[in-house]
Amino acid sequence: DAADEALPATLLAEMEDMVTVATDARNRTRHTIVAEAARNELLRPFAVLRAGPTIPVAAPAPPNGPIALMDRVAVAQAHGSVPFGAHGTVVRVLADGQYVEVLLDDEFWLATRLDGRLKSQRG
Repeated sequence: DAADEALPATLLAEMEDMVTVATDARNRTRHTIVAEAARNELLRPFAVLRAGPTIPVAAPAPPNGPIALMDRVAVAQAHGSVPFGAHGTVVRVLADGQYVEVLLDDEFWLATRLDGRLKSQRG
């Protein structure tokens, strides 16, 4: 009988603080809009789909194995509580291996606090 795999609460809190600082710094920098880019110049991270309080792993699995703690992912569903393309880090893999929880890089109004484990709407 498998158990969930999750980051310790103290590490999750530290990661949330680091993401907040990095996001604030990024938001203060000047953004460049790329008008034209060849397809081979763009990177596409492994995608996940948003569904309820957890996120089901999208098929196919990444080439180096199943999604694991600390993997970087992007939301690939156009509707739901988190915008398409939002990036984050996997902080919990549920025992069934089909669902993960993600600490998002940015706060979103409809995101969760991962059942009170986060201070901000980044889950």
